[in-house]
Amino acid sequence: MLIPPVEAQIRVNHNYNQVPSAPLPITAYLGVYVPSGPLEHSLELLHISNVSNVMVLDSGRSVLNFVGIEEENGGTTHIFRMMPWPGEAFGPASSSCSKTQMSDWYELLKFDIRTADSKATSISFDYVFGNKWLRT
Repeated sequence: MLIPPVEAQIRVNHNYNQVPSAPLPITAYLGVYVPSGPLEHSLELLHISNVSNVMVLDSGRSVLNFVGIEEENGGTTHIFRMMPWPGEAFGPASSSCSKTQMSDWYELLKFDIRTADSKATSISFDYVFGNKWLRT
């Protein structure tokens, strides 16, 4: 039997390093994002961090898997799918990923890339329409 943190790390490296790589280095997405928009007072800060070369949304401990790129209005959007932390996807103790009205844990997270240094400037979700999180 492995120690739980070691087992979780092995699962992360095994399961999530097999997805396509994001076009930018992980550091381009990392940081703290502050809510902005009509619901900003009821939304929390978002922290994107690096756990052994895997991007993690600290709110809900969601692993971010790269999905694709959208080009529109002179900017680029990098799309990631929020995936449950290994071993926590189901059951009464689960705490991974965003839980929406429909309990869908596989939401899309969109990074807006509009800077000369190719760093994300904001994040948006399809299910929180009209609100963004701005990088600090």
